[in-house]
Amino acid sequence: MPTTDTPATTDERAVYITGGRPLTGTATVQGSKNIALHLYAAAILADDPLTLVGAPEILDRPRDRRPGRRRHLYDPRDVPPAARIRQPAAEVGRARCRPDDQPGAVVNLTVPWSPNALVDLRECLDLMTADGTVPGGVIAHGTFDTEPGFLTSGIVAPECGDALPGPDTVYDVASLTKVLATWPLVGTSVNEAFTLDTPVRELLPDIPAEAPGGRTTARQILSHTSGLRADTRLDRYRGRTEPLAELICGEDLIAEPGAGHRYINRGFILIGLALAHTQGHRLDELAADLWQSLGMTATAYGPLTRSARVAPTEQRLPGGPRLWGLPHDDNAALLGGVAGHAGVFTTPADLATFATHLLAAHATGGPLGRWLTASMQPQAAIEPGLDRGLAWILADEGRVAYHHGFTGTSLYLAPATGRYLAICTNAVYHHQDNRTRLAPLRTLALKAITDEP
Repeated sequence: MPTTDTPATTDERAVYITGGRPLTGTATVQGSKNIALHLYAAAILADDPLTLVGAPEILDRPRDRRPGRRRHLYDPRDVPPAARIRQPAAEVGRARCRPDDQPGAVVNLTVPWSPNALVDLRECLDLMTADGTVPGGVIAHGTFDTEPGFLTSGIVAPECGDALPGPDTVYDVASLTKVLATWPLVGTSVNEAFTLDTPVRELLPDIPAEAPGGRTTARQILSHTSGLRADTRLDRYRGRTEPLAELICGEDLIAEPGAGHRYINRGFILIGLALAHTQGHRLDELAADLWQSLGMTATAYGPLTRSARVAPTEQRLPGGPRLWGLPHDDNAALLGGVAGHAGVFTTPADLATFATHLLAAHATGGPLGRWLTASMQPQAAIEPGLDRGLAWILADEGRVAYHHGFTGTSLYLAPATGRYLAICTNAVYHHQDNRTRLAPLRTLALKAITDEP
């Protein structure tokens, strides 16, 4: 366990490590590299100086956070040179309005990424690779009016030989499916095929009027306030002959629809089925058309052919093959790989393309930009400082929207500054407890996108 050689200050801004106390002064690291990694994240986030002593070799260097005494360890290739930064297209413009501004109000220009923030992100990703948290990974970053940048670390996976991860490495993004496929497809359908407050039983023909889940709405599903059962467990329906929507909605509710927030995959499965029914095409076909229109040529529902470009995930049975090009989510796999809540594979480059389009559309008032604006209005409180919009988690008083994927992925958008950040890892390769292990990197990512240089 870490110990401190100097008393902790009473500065409430000091960083807490899980189960620990504020750290300032000198911290002596005793234990695993995982403890050292959390200490390193604390050193990065601390407002007061924190020096690490006795850390594993990769961590054994001081970190001084006082202004003017920063060490710059970044590779210049990580930050796009000024010559490579595109000027905004005429139709995009430089001034933007936030949802909470008066119509026509002009706000700040796009804010470039701070090299210091990119240094911290790269170092944390390197440490997680060295610690065995992930085999490797890629962080995409940029603004809607610049070329994307990419930070990389480690390898794709041992099965892929010495292949290094990069912008075109394909990752199973798990629950990012919700915002890459289902959410934008709802945005293009709402008010045409249905409204956000249309009950699910009116969107699908197989749901009896008395079915408890039939009265939940698209808005409640997107905001995770549907009241549907929290456990997905589609395997329990094996051998049943009723339509899937009828089975899901026939289960008793765990809460009154709209009563409170609880993360539920079943609702997004229902919305995926509703999209297919109302649009007359399979969900993967609808999504493929959307992605093609946005230039996301490497994004698709699985399964995919195994190759060194595709990051493997979990080994379910000792001695058995890893999931490789197959959805990690069991319920998506039971649905043939195509579902509203999981099943999508994509690349860091395509995530950058997606984020760039959303932010540019937000700046110009395009259709998906207006949908993003509407989706960044709080629908339900998650915890102090975090709200749920429509699909997205909202932070920084509603100025940042983000979402995570269980496999080790994340996407962050900051329309107020025009910036985005995407994390792609196959963290479930080694560990199922990846939420705790990924916490330092995700904490840094949220801090980086909310801070302005």
